[in-house]
Amino acid sequence: MKMNVLLIPSFLLLVATPPAFAADGKALFESNCVSCHGDHAQGAFPGVPDLVNSGRLKQPDSVLIGHIMNGFQSSGAPMAMPAKGGDSSLTPEDAKAILVYLRGMSHSPK
Repeated sequence: MKMNVLLIPSFLLLVATPPAFAADGKALFESNCVSCHGDHAQGAFPGVPDLVNSGRLKQPDSVLIGHIMNGFQSSGAPMAMPAKGGDSSLTPEDAKAILVYLRGMSHSPK
């Protein structure tokens, strides 16, 4: 009986992990991406793509994490996004957290 009581709180901790993960993504986005992509990821200035409404976030994680980690320049864009958003300490896990945050943002009212 005690074993069942211990399993339930452990399970609840596992279920509670995604919101914390998304919160980390928000902090990472705000510290690395917001200066170009803007507060709502719709582009802070001309030439920066709207990530929320353009459908870009429908690409596979592997493609988008690759863009974040290696940098990317959209066709016709005046400048490239720097690798890791210019933060050499950014990890693939950080990039995934940013994607989770952005995908959540695309379903939220502004």
